[in-house]
Amino acid sequence: MPELSRPPHPADTIPEDKICRSPIAGSIVSVAVAPGRRVRQDDPVVTIEAMKMQTAIGAPVSGIVESVSVKPGDAVKPGQVLCKLA
Repeated sequence: MPELSRPPHPADTIPEDKICRSPIAGSIVSVAVAPGRRVRQDDPVVTIEAMKMQTAIGAPVSGIVESVSVKPGDAVKPGQVLCKLA
């Protein structure tokens, strides 16, 4: 079986990488971060409920939370900003 090749990952991040966006439409169940908190890539940021299933959304990159744009109970749509990292 041939080996899959992947394009090289860029060494630097672009500003868009530091924006955590909702991948799905749903309702915010919980927010696990606050401004000033240090997070690592894939650390849980928020939990979204959609179709009676809860999904934890992880940080896209490591950094410090600059702002949080949602709170529990908020309805979100795909692509909506959840938080920004510095």
